[in-house]
Amino acid sequence: MPKPGVRMLAERPVSTKPKLPIVKLELGKAYTARKGSSLRWQFGHDAVYMVTQLPPKVTTESFVQVLGPRGVVVCSAVDLRPCEEVRLEDEE
Repeated sequence: MPKPGVRMLAERPVSTKPKLPIVKLELGKAYTARKGSSLRWQFGHDAVYMVTQLPPKVTTESFVQVLGPRGVVVCSAVDLRPCEEVRLEDEE
């Protein structure tokens, strides 16, 4: 015996996977760690990272390879923020 209730007469629409926001990172550009990230407490808030490898499409769940103060590190794409200013020591 069928159960009472609402019945669909048409087919159920196909649900799509939600799209993740795209993070704009550039290869070879300098970045700093965002506030609260693990990079910040490991290497300090003054550390500068250079992106060395990116996936084809960088989203909030992507991992990127960066060159940090102690070598190559793999981190989350949302842990990086663009550097406002990178000051190098003057060479004389």
